[in-house]
Amino acid sequence: MLADKAKALCGDDDETKLEDTVRLGRDMSLYSYSCPGSSGAYNLHSVFLIVPEANPRAARAVDFAYPIRIGSLEVDPGGAPTATNAGFDRSTMTLSAFSKGRGIGHCGAAEDLVWDGQNFRLTLLRIMPHCKGIGDDDWPVLYRAERK
Repeated sequence: MLADKAKALCGDDDETKLEDTVRLGRDMSLYSYSCPGSSGAYNLHSVFLIVPEANPRAARAVDFAYPIRIGSLEVDPGGAPTATNAGFDRSTMTLSAFSKGRGIGHCGAAEDLVWDGQNFRLTLLRIMPHCKGIGDDDWPVLYRAERK
């Protein structure tokens, strides 16, 4: 059931595979699935499901939507259920993603989302829309939220 949901979110990718499971709290877990069929040479796509242990059928995808306009560039994954080059830090309960515009990663988008007990909330968004050789640590911060 969870694998089927992940496969559908991956675009019916037959190679969708469970990568990890993490406890988010007493009754919730985070399942991560890779989407190799929609991934590229340097961008691995994944989906993350928040799964209530008492009712796995109620599993829902982490929403990576953040509509933002920078000049003429509009960044809007439109409620995209996929994350690129994502990982989860158990010590900070932070889900991070980094979409590379080119293989060396000097343009693209990077975001951090923190688990608040019910959902993942965007806490940091950095975007470099133009590939100019600037490392991601020096990209403009478009959104930052204080963690409480």
